Amino acid sequence: ISGNTLDGGHNFIVLVASEPNTKIFLKNNGQDLVPGGVTLNNVGDVYEFLSTSDLTGTSVYVDPQTSGCKRFAMFSGTTNSAITAPNGCSGMISSDPLYQQNYPVDSWGTSYGFIPFSSRTPSGALTRTYGNYLRILAKEDNTIVQYNGTQVAVLNSGQFYQTAGPSNIPAYITANKAIAVAQYALSQNCAGGGFGDPDMVILNPIEYNIKNITVYSSN
Repeated sequence: ISGNTLDGGHNFIVLVASEPNTKIFLKNNGQDLVPGGVTLNNVGDVYEFLSTSDLTGTSVYVDPQTSGCKRFAMFSGTTNSAITAPNGCSGMISSDPLYQQNYPVDSWGTSYGFIPFSSRTPSGALTRTYGNYLRILAKEDNTIVQYNGTQVAVLNSGQFYQTAGPSNIPAYITANKAIAVAQYALSQNCAGGGFGDPDMVILNPIEYNIKNITVYSSN
């Protein structure tokens, strides 16, 4: 969100093979990040791509000629970043690694609910009162994004919309085509009081919410 910190943070994409001889391409803005792609020879092989540039919107996919039916796991984040507020921060600015598993595009949805992270500590003190940033990423061209019923962006594949500032008000996010949504917590002394570290959570679309849950509680 705010770029890398001075202590050597990098953005990353991590790939993990679930099948042998899986060839994977990584592209950003039409450019190959790894010329010729990456081949993971064995189940469990791991490849990490590091960059000081923002990797949001990078397309990662198997080679259709050699690995069309093979699957892999993907994780992304930063090795160390701070997430600051537009009105600035005072005192200690915390920075941490951000690390999340990425959902395959087939599981993206068109409707998401945004609920800010808790603004109270267990003791009831105020914390993180400024709210959270959101990033909304498009799967296809001409994706129309609405935030609480108001159109905020028209995105092409790989482009994203980021809220101008953090929000502490719940919101309903919709699009005419599949999108991914990530929620970011602010760094300490940037978040509006109390302790708090930067964090990243990739949200689940409402279409995939579980509607029926059976709970068993023993003595």
